[in-house]
Amino acid sequence: MNTDSFDVKNENYRYLTCDDSFYGKADNYYVVYQYQDGGEISCGDVRLSLAQDAYLEIANHSFRFTTNGRAVILEVPSKLTAPLINASHRQNAYTVSKPWGYESWLTGLHPINDIVLKAIFIKAGTKTSLQVHELKHETNFILSGVADIVRSEEAFDGKRDYPLFTQTVDAPYVMDVAPLSIHQLSACSDLQLIEASTNHLEDVIRLQDDSGRGDGTIPEEHAV
Repeated sequence: MNTDSFDVKNENYRYLTCDDSFYGKADNYYVVYQYQDGGEISCGDVRLSLAQDAYLEIANHSFRFTTNGRAVILEVPSKLTAPLINASHRQNAYTVSKPWGYESWLTGLHPINDIVLKAIFIKAGTKTSLQVHELKHETNFILSGVADIVRSEEAFDGKRDYPLFTQTVDAPYVMDVAPLSIHQLSACSDLQLIEASTNHLEDVIRLQDDSGRGDGTIPEEHAV
């Protein structure tokens, strides 16, 4: 899907772009990330401005979001019993260092409501591991750059080797990755991504990795 406007829905979450206005429902949980220009949240008597790279978690409130630029919105039914409004900025997010760049975990180390939103940077000339998730469902939105996406048409079944094919894509591009899908991103230029996913942060099997990393969480990447 080569587009800068999308609305991805699956059994776990809804993930979409917004370049005008959006109305949030009171019984849902949302993360709104303003990645271009500015936006504003109106929630009853509360008015909150979002600068570029600012984001907001909001639950159990009806609200109206308007933007002068572009934003992404992540939505799931709320599991919280109390209302929530929490605004922050990308520079305050939990950061994970990677051999190929870094991840900013906008929803933190312990995300609520079983959804995750990350801002990701991949350096030109590097690539992620060839990997698969057994439970995690993720949707990557490439904001800028050119990437080679490596995939297999075969689903993961425990083997280590699979036939692969490569697709070169230009931003903006949306890639939905269901569980058991083998995938890798290789950065032909610097890449900026926003990733939505289910809360399975340790669920990664690395089939190939330039740095020799094993499966699961790498503790050293969190020591920043």
